[in-house]
Amino acid sequence: MDIIHAKQLQAELNSPTRLCGNISNAETLSEKRQKDVFEKTYESLCNGIDIISPNCMILPNTPIKNIKAMIEARNKFCDM
Repeated sequence: MDIIHAKQLQAELNSPTRLCGNISNAETLSEKRQKDVFEKTYESLCNGIDIISPNCMILPNTPIKNIKAMIEARNKFCDM
């Protein structure tokens, strides 16, 4: 489900449920550049994701710098 639709549904149901995930393991974390991971993470937070996490597990081939990029994006978002 698209995050925008998820937030819309959450609002319509008046649900306190928190949304997490939205960072693709295969497409983003393990394959993209650090800058791309940062941007996707920051965008997800701006669009309403409450808890940043991979959509499943972190793959063994995921570069550590990409995991750090997720943390950096979260830190920047929280400093807003």
